[in-house]
Amino acid sequence: MARAKISSSQKVIGGGGVQVVGVPELIAKLNAMNTIARVEVGYMMSQAAAFITMAAIDFAPERTGNLKTSIQPAKIGPYTWVIVADTTTGSDPGQESKNSYEYAGYVEYGTSRTPAQPFMAPAVQLGNAEVAASLAALASRLNRL
Repeated sequence: MARAKISSSQKVIGGGGVQVVGVPELIAKLNAMNTIARVEVGYMMSQAAAFITMAAIDFAPERTGNLKTSIQPAKIGPYTWVIVADTTTGSDPGQESKNSYEYAGYVEYGTSRTPAQPFMAPAVQLGNAEVAASLAALASRLNRL
């Protein structure tokens, strides 16, 4: 049985008639893809959080301005962000005191007396579309490595 010649830079793994050539090169390529993906996804998620925050602010109804100023992104993990609307930390423009009532949920979902005025859900929907497009572009770039 004839055997293929292997250069000194190639390692061969296998036995029983099966040889795998180029394992170190493959591992190096996979490590490079992993590094690129981690950096890109981290950046992508921070951009998505900023996008969703701005969209939620745009969609939020404005009565006093407190709800809009309370919408903030918060990073809770390497690739995880939350967007919060904590109306007890927002501020009414031109007033010193902050609101002591948490009412963002009542605005988003409505009550028995007031209709819903969604601002967070539509922002998240737009953000999901942006993330999906960004992930598809990243996958395409990684496939070309």
